[in-house]
Amino acid sequence: MRLRNVVGVMLVAVPFLMSGCGGSSSSSSSTPVPDKEITVTPSLGKVSDATVSLFKSDGTTLLATSEIGTDGSVQISYSGTYVGPIVVVVAGDEDASYFDEASGTMIDFGTGKLLRSMVPSGTTETAVTILTEVAYQISVINSIALTDSIVTQLNGLVRQALAPELTSIIAAPFLFDSATTTGDLGNNEAGKYALRLAALAQLGAAGATPALTIVEQLAADFADGTLDGMSNSSAIDGLLYNSANLASNLNTFLSTLAASYGSAELQAALSTYTNISTSIDINDILPGGGGSTDLIATGDGAALAGGNGATGTVGSTTYTFTGHPVEGSALYAYFPLTDSGVFIAYNGTDPITRWQLSGFTNSEGIINCNVEAGIPSIMLTLSGVPHLATECVIEVLSVSSTEIEGRFAAVFSGLGEVTDGYFRYEVPVEVPSGGLGPQEFGYSMDVDGTEVTDNTVLALDGFDRQVAGFLTLGDTPAFQIRMIPEGVSGSYSCGEGPNSFRLVGMSYQGFTTDNESHPGSCSVDVTFAAGIYSGTFSGTLYNSDGDVMEITNGIVRNDGTGL
Repeated sequence: MRLRNVVGVMLVAVPFLMSGCGGSSSSSSSTPVPDKEITVTPSLGKVSDATVSLFKSDGTTLLATSEIGTDGSVQISYSGTYVGPIVVVVAGDEDASYFDEASGTMIDFGTGKLLRSMVPSGTTETAVTILTEVAYQISVINSIALTDSIVTQLNGLVRQALAPELTSIIAAPFLFDSATTTGDLGNNEAGKYALRLAALAQLGAAGATPALTIVEQLAADFADGTLDGMSNSSAIDGLLYNSANLASNLNTFLSTLAASYGSAELQAALSTYTNISTSIDINDILPGGGGSTDLIATGDGAALAGGNGATGTVGSTTYTFTGHPVEGSALYAYFPLTDSGVFIAYNGTDPITRWQLSGFTNSEGIINCNVEAGIPSIMLTLSGVPHLATECVIEVLSVSSTEIEGRFAAVFSGLGEVTDGYFRYEVPVEVPSGGLGPQEFGYSMDVDGTEVTDNTVLALDGFDRQVAGFLTLGDTPAFQIRMIPEGVSGSYSCGEGPNSFRLVGMSYQGFTTDNESHPGSCSVDVTFAAGIYSGTFSGTLYNSDGDVMEITNGIVRNDGTGL
């Protein structure tokens, strides 16, 4: 099944005009509107020295221009008075180059070569990749005027077709270069995106410029909504892939690349991936099409903070429900006889205020609601008053015997539209408590075979937030697990992080993983729920003399409710 949707977005321009008068004269003045900024990260692999330009939605009116920095990205300022979609253009020139993931070499990104992305108004960062170029070319070839809703829909359709494991194609990927090595690609949005881009580049391995050639061929091929090796009813010259076995080839490339560069978690996650789709329905966004009645689910689940429940913003109100009338009861049930699942998240123990998603199958994919049949369906009940969606779509992102996760979009008569809906349920896992009591905070671990426990650790506070969005768990300064992302669950390894200033590390009694002459290692699994950080860890630490410390059977539990 395929999803055909449009997301409506309100655009508001506020000029902040001020006027005044005195005596027999009057005057008016305008308070300057501050510039806006957007960070642009192109990827064909890592791109160097290319020019980046921002254009208004017409694609021709220049807003700003700059050049890619040595880190592969650039932050560009543009006029704060402009409100509307932005077309981002990365242009090659005589000194531009990129690291090609298929050839494993630096390749010229020559004059005349372009890579583009479209983003809605107010976007503060964007990737520019094979996938964003495909979305852009669909708009150009089909003469589709860009609005915020159209841009969001086009990006969403391409994501669902060619990278269904992602939540967005404009989020920045990990930048592949010659230094990329085993385990560098994590099971996060950046790592998954980099893996998908590298797999797509492999399709062009037989060409002289694999990634660049695949950009051009895929964009031309998919511009009509179908991957069939044709462009404008003509076969694409020198086509480097076979559309008939494209999905299976990509799956092979994903597995090979994950084994070479992915973390263990990313390699394991491949079993949950779904095949790409070789077609998308763009009829509703073509000029004269119906477009405004369809939906696209765009939620990322941030409001759930890694925990169980359902959330969605209807109109201007966000409803996030994480409870059940019977504490500890499951939020999701699947009935094999009818191949039907039901997900219900309550407002605490209140049985008459809840999200309810019904009638979707126990498999990944997109399910359009059947209003006439009654299921699949989405219902929002507020203080006992049920509101049944008149239109809805449910996208199951992952499902197994222990968890289900997905997003949804719906229209409720009299309430409004929700496009950021998200639901998640994981069967609670009992974490061994080690030397910690069930309600105690602190840590327990075996240090070189001897148990060490501290159950008197105070709640986390601002001093435990090293930088915005990152925490130190354990008990500073005695025992530290550093640079753990705030407010989310995840698995981490020492030495990994989004940049060189945010690398996970572990220290205890003068031993650390950060010793340059004797680098250590660690593995940390963190669960975040209801403000509490809990998890397991192990590590190999060294002191300045090269002495080693082995930490095993680690348990950590920190109270972050006061942050």
